[in-house]
Amino acid sequence: MGSYFRQDFIESSDGASLYYQLHGEGEPSIILCDGLGCDGFIWKYLMPQLSSSHRVLRWHYRGHGRSTVSADKDRLGMSYTCEDLLNIINQTGIKKAVVVGHSMGVQVALEFHRRHPERVLGLVLMCGSYGNPLDTFHNNTVLRTFFPFIRTAVERYPGVSHALIQLLLKTPLA
Repeated sequence: MGSYFRQDFIESSDGASLYYQLHGEGEPSIILCDGLGCDGFIWKYLMPQLSSSHRVLRWHYRGHGRSTVSADKDRLGMSYTCEDLLNIINQTGIKKAVVVGHSMGVQVALEFHRRHPERVLGLVLMCGSYGNPLDTFHNNTVLRTFFPFIRTAVERYPGVSHALIQLLLKTPLA
């Protein structure tokens, strides 16, 4: 049952190319929502178990992993992320699913449920927060203070930023 695998891209209405993978077969379907800057490492040990009896969707947010951003750089944020997820599940034929969120994926799961409760069978929320996690990350405001600078650097030097992030994700620091 769990041997099915498909990967593909869909194009959003604003031109972003969104990457996804489908693993396994069976109901209910399970949707995995990564944390910010994560590329599925959190699911490495869960994926074989989940996909042995369920259809599992993994996907990359805009600007993450293999997904791109649209020409309109303002089309980033939770509302577009939820719209992207809806488009992907419509494309893949998923009617309802258990949505699993890790870190920032908790916000994605909660907001998707708020907008589309009829598509969500249940939520599994791990190591994340509602609201703005930068305000509560490890009980301090360091990320909230430095995030605007980090964002400016990433936007100004996207190639260097992507290479650095890929390098850092392979270290114990990640």
